[in-house]
Amino acid sequence: MNRRGGFPLRGALLAAGAALLVMLAASWIMRPGGTGDVDAESSESPAFGDLVAFLAEPPEKGFAEVRPGQPIRFPRDHGAHPEFRQEWWYFTGQLHAANGRRFGYQLTFFRFAAGSMPEAPRSAWAADQSWMAHLAITDVSGGRFLRDEDFARGTLELAGATGEPFDVWVNGWSVRALPEVPGCAGCFRATLAASGEGMELALELDASHPPVLQGEAGYSVKSADGRVASYYYSMPGMATRGSLRLDGELHAVEGETWMDREWSSAVLSPGQSGWDWFSLNLDNGYKLMIFRVREDGSPDFLSASLLDPEGRQLGADSAGIILEPVDYWTSGETGIRYPMAWEISGVAPEGPWSLELGAVIPEQEMALAFRYYEGLVDVAGQWGSDPVGGWGYLELTGYSIP
Repeated sequence: MNRRGGFPLRGALLAAGAALLVMLAASWIMRPGGTGDVDAESSESPAFGDLVAFLAEPPEKGFAEVRPGQPIRFPRDHGAHPEFRQEWWYFTGQLHAANGRRFGYQLTFFRFAAGSMPEAPRSAWAADQSWMAHLAITDVSGGRFLRDEDFARGTLELAGATGEPFDVWVNGWSVRALPEVPGCAGCFRATLAASGEGMELALELDASHPPVLQGEAGYSVKSADGRVASYYYSMPGMATRGSLRLDGELHAVEGETWMDREWSSAVLSPGQSGWDWFSLNLDNGYKLMIFRVREDGSPDFLSASLLDPEGRQLGADSAGIILEPVDYWTSGETGIRYPMAWEISGVAPEGPWSLELGAVIPEQEMALAFRYYEGLVDVAGQWGSDPVGGWGYLELTGYSIP
């Protein structure tokens, strides 16, 4: 949810599709007799897929509440917050190889709390925290999309996250800190490593700019009535380099990564049907995040954040932003219809702006335990009186079969 009220899910939030499976899978991988292996094919069951319904449910008593005025502190808050029901670490980026090939990537870590244990743990395998990770590669030149997932219990060091140093991992997938960046609270350098069917990613990330606190100093509301909220920050513009192996072919790559980070115990209210999230990196140096929560029978809730070329956060007039889908794609796998191209307009210090964005390839659906759309997009338009281009990521949740 992502991813978000000053932004989204990665992240408000998160990203999305089917969290009923997450809870079923969570109870399965945490039960004393389970092995931790989850059959991804089980997500083909029509009973799985409604992440939005899960996120809109009132949390059980005993979870911590998100409250305004609670300062986010670094590096502590890079780590896990098990007292809250859910959280995630979203990494999305664009990579270029020396031979001109272009790629998008996503690596996301999710943590879910199952609530209080029904009885005293009977073995070291028992845990009240479950973890899931998603990996995806968009091969733009090859016109293909690869995806995979992994699960683990929050015990026996199988999965977890720490703030000092900043590490997050699920089995062999990880983002692990290198020596700290001196004199910059929240900044870090880290290695990113993950591998799935036909793909292997090994990157070094350099976050040399402080985190961007979304909403009110990191307190990010998700609805007009303010009933739900999350703690939420972003780290756009991370310099990225490393290697990507696809089907045995190794590519040296360089590019840029955007991290979204969020934790909460509830991120959607009843009556909210999903969200649309945009992270846009413009070639004039501006970075724009827009998050819209779709409301049934009421005006949508929209929030936005704008960074100037020096990384300073500017006020963004959410009320003046217009989002219009202009083209759609229907998944052959799930039958869900997603808006693939958009026209977006608003006002910046330089004056009115208007952007057109579209998926680099339509097939970027994360049809895994969660079902949602997360894909690389191209951007073109006008910024004030000047033409502008760029790239970004688009996240769509809560869409259904027509």
